[in-house]
Amino acid sequence: MVQSLHKGALIPWNPPNDQQRKELIMKTVTSAIGAVAIAFSFGACIVDEEPVEEEVGVSSQPLESGWAVPSGEDWVRSTVGLPGCTGVIIGKRDVITAAHCKPRTGHWVNFYAGASAGSGGAGSVAWVMVPPGVDAEDEDYTDYRGKFADIAYIRLSADIPSSSRIARLPMSYPGNNRFGYRVGTGSHGMHNPTGIMHYDTGRTYSSHINDGHFLINESDSNKGDSGGPFYIWSNQGGQWRHEVQGVLFGSVYEWAWRNKYTSTRHHLSWINALIRTDWSDYMAWRTGSKRHFGSRLQLMYLPDENRSICALACKQHPQCVGVNYRRRSGNDMCELMRTITLTGTYNGYWAADRRN
Repeated sequence: MVQSLHKGALIPWNPPNDQQRKELIMKTVTSAIGAVAIAFSFGACIVDEEPVEEEVGVSSQPLESGWAVPSGEDWVRSTVGLPGCTGVIIGKRDVITAAHCKPRTGHWVNFYAGASAGSGGAGSVAWVMVPPGVDAEDEDYTDYRGKFADIAYIRLSADIPSSSRIARLPMSYPGNNRFGYRVGTGSHGMHNPTGIMHYDTGRTYSSHINDGHFLINESDSNKGDSGGPFYIWSNQGGQWRHEVQGVLFGSVYEWAWRNKYTSTRHHLSWINALIRTDWSDYMAWRTGSKRHFGSRLQLMYLPDENRSICALACKQHPQCVGVNYRRRSGNDMCELMRTITLTGTYNGYWAADRRN
C-alpha cells in the first residue's frame, strides 16, 4: 500500500488494476479532445474581437531591438531620463515629455552625454504644465479643442549642463514615410535595467497632424520610453539638424500596431509660450509697422497667426539676425534675415532684431 498526503492527512491509496487503467486512459483522451475543440471555438471569437488602444504608460510590448545611443551626438545630448519615462530638452530650463508620465515638482532628471544614465549630470523639476483640458489623472489626453495632447511641459530648477543640447522644434510636419530616430530609456522587459538610452529607426505613417498627433510604422516600445522623442533630420534655412517632431504616447492599433506621438508642431504655440525667456538670446520687436531690408536667410509661411513662432524660427538658426513678419489671410509670412542694412516704416509688417 502506498500513502498519499492530502490536506495535511495521510490517506490510504490502492494502485488501479489493468481494467481501471484502461478506463482512466480513455477518459483522459476524451477530455483532451474536448478541450482542444473548446479552445478552437474560443480562439475564433478572440480573433474577431476589435483590438484596443494600448498606452505605453499602462502596458506595452517590450522593445528588444535597437542599439545603445552613440556618444556625443546632439540628439543624444538633448534627450533626458525621467522617473519611468523619457523627455527632450527644448530650452535652457525647458523639457517636454508625455502627460501620462505625470512628472512632479522635485522629480529627478538625468542628462545624457552618452548611453549611460546620468552621464551628463542630473537636475530636478521645478514645475509642470499640461495643455488646457488635459487631465492625466483621468487619462484624458485631449485638449480644450478636442485635439490629442499627451504632452507635458517641465520647467527645470536650474540651467541644463554645458554638455547638454537644446533640440530644434519644427516649423512644419514632413508628411508620410519620413525616416527618423525614436529614442527612449525604458527598461525593455528588464533587458535594460540601468536606463541605458536606446534608439531605433522608424518611418512616419501619417500624412498630417490635424488631430494633434502622428503615427509611425513601428510599435515596439516600453513604459520607460514614454515621452521619448521622434527625431527627423531636417533642413531649416540651409541648416540641417535633427528636429523633435513628437513625444511618445504608446502603441495603438490602426490597421496594425503602431507607435503614436503627440505632435510638437501642432502644439507649437502652446509650447513656445511656456519656454523661459533667455535674456542672453532673445528677439526685440520694433514699435510700429517696420520692415528690415538686407539679405534673406529663409522665407517661410506659418499657420499659427503668432509672430512669436517666427521669432522662435530665428532663434533656432545661428545665422539669423532678425525677422520680418506679416499677417496674411492664409498662412502668415515669416522672413528670416541673414543681414540687415536698413529698417524702415512699412505698412502691415512687424520687424524684430535678435539680441545675443
